[in-house]
Amino acid sequence: MATEGEWLPGYTTNGASVRSVYGSLTDELGKAGKTPGTITLCYYAAKVSGWRKIAPALKAWKAGDGRKIRAYIGTDSGLTDPAALDEMVDDGVEVFLVADYIGVYHPKVIHWETKKGHQAWIGSHNLSGAGLEDNIEFGIRVTGDTVAAWSDW
Repeated sequence: MATEGEWLPGYTTNGASVRSVYGSLTDELGKAGKTPGTITLCYYAAKVSGWRKIAPALKAWKAGDGRKIRAYIGTDSGLTDPAALDEMVDDGVEVFLVADYIGVYHPKVIHWETKKGHQAWIGSHNLSGAGLEDNIEFGIRVTGDTVAAWSDW
């Protein structure tokens, strides 16, 4: 089965929002119905501003039965805000700090797995308010069998 992609430029121009990873994710979460599943966030850095931007939609989705959220967050360059991690834990997210590796942990991926399938948002944005809303970022939503194959990495 071929993988489908949805290009998601993420920027604001003249006060008008252009579709973003944040916008696409919240749209899809709103259509989720009662399907259980797991959302995995993999980010180079996390900031309070980024978590607070996406937390309402993720928490509303997580309120359903059989749903969990995990986060693998990097600590390179000291950019991750410990308060963001605390808020994520307080909101019921399983948080893992990625600290034992060679090189730089630099992903910007949201993976959503349900019995209905897999989808992933992949982009250049960090989990920050600027990365999700203010910066000019690149992102794509990918669905299909290829995303399922990535789920074990």
